[in-house]
Parts: sequence; structure tokens; C-alpha cells
Amino acid sequence: MKEYPLISVITPSYNCCKFISQAINSVLRQTYSNWEMIILDDGSTDNTSDIVSNFKDSRIKYFYQENQGITNISKTYNSALKKCIGEYIAVLDCDDYWPEYKLTKQIEAFRNPEVVLSYGISCMVNQIGKKISFSKIPDDYSIANNDPIGSSLKGLFYHRWSFIPNLTVMMRRDVINRIGGFLSVENLYQDYPTWVRMSLEGKFCAIPMCLGYYRKHPSALTFKTKLNMKNRNL
Repeated sequence: MKEYPLISVITPSYNCCKFISQAINSVLRQTYSNWEMIILDDGSTDNTSDIVSNFKDSRIKYFYQENQGITNISKTYNSALKKCIGEYIAVLDCDDYWPEYKLTKQIEAFRNPEVVLSYGISCMVNQIGKKISFSKIPDDYSIANNDPIGSSLKGLFYHRWSFIPNLTVMMRRDVINRIGGFLSVENLYQDYPTWVRMSLEGKFCAIPMCLGYYRKHPSALTFKTKLNMKNRNL
């Protein structure tokens, strides 16, 4: 593993002018500096593009596409994936944000060549950033870390628990490309079927600390329709 490999951050965006500055700033504040941020605007009708253009950092790369909608979200993710050149892929939706240590803590997981995906705890916040709840890593080590390979399926299928928060994930780009990118399954978003498929490719590394802040707000496209996480009140 290179000492400081390039990490590509995928950020799909749609009418997120209220929150995208915080998302971008949370990447700019990372203690790990070798990253690129691929912002793919899915046909926003607000001033998202103007806000992004105010950030004068060559690592931030903005692209615009005609609106594909939430039902084609996997296509949007894959379009962004094709623009990535990093060895590793991280995901940050436009209305979420990261703690400054996120990339530094997580890249260490990939010193183990068997690890294909890493994730951590997601803290849910409201519109003004007040903590509401947080996700839980499975108590069963084998499920949490997909060790041996395929063990996470016991949680994902048997318990029907999507315990891998999208915004905390980092994965090897060669592996996500090998499985065909982010997967599309009817009535599901791209994350759940993709993590299921990734669980057949290698081990996971669960990091028991907050690696992302997931914003719950009425205007979020997935507010009422995302798979439910098992949360504990703070």
C-alpha cells in the first residue's frame, strides 16, 4: 500500500444549496489531504453550481448532468465512479458531512490486503446539526467484519439489517469496479445491494467511532424511504 494513496470522494447532489457548503468544508478540513471530490449535480434547479464554484481548490471537481431522479440513483453513482481516479472510493452525500479525522482513521484499514471495505458509526443529526441518534455496529465480530468472507450476509439478509451507513464507507476502487459498480435492484437504493455483493469479495473493517454525520431533514429525497437503521437514542 502506498503511504498516501489518492482517495476519491463521490458526492451526488440535487438541490442541496442549504447544506453542500458544509459537506465540502468537511472534506477540505480532513487531516488526510490526498483526495479528490467528485460532485455530480443531478440537474439541480437551485444555485448549487454557484456555491461549488466559490471553492477554489483543484481537488474539487464539479460535473452536471440532466436529472436522472432518485429511481436512477445507482446510475448517478456509477457516472461519478467513472470520473474517479483514486485507488479508494469514499461516499458523501451532499447534505451530510464528516469529522475531520475520517479519512486518516479509515485509510489505515486497507493496510490489510484482505480488507475491501471499511465503515463506521453514523451519527444522525437534524437540520441544525443537533445529534438525534447513531447507528450501531453489530456485536458479532464475524458479521461486523465479514470474517470469514460472507459472514456479513447473516446480518444483511437474516436480520434484514442495513448496518453499513453509506456516508461512512470507504472501499477499494478495483473491487467496486470488478463487481460492476454500484448495483441497482428494484425498490432498493444502491448501497444495500452493493454491500451485499461486496461481502463476497473480501473482509470488512468496522471502525467503532463516528465517521460521518447523516442529516435527517424533510427535503431529503430519501427521508421517508431509506432502509431503516437500528438506532439507539443518545
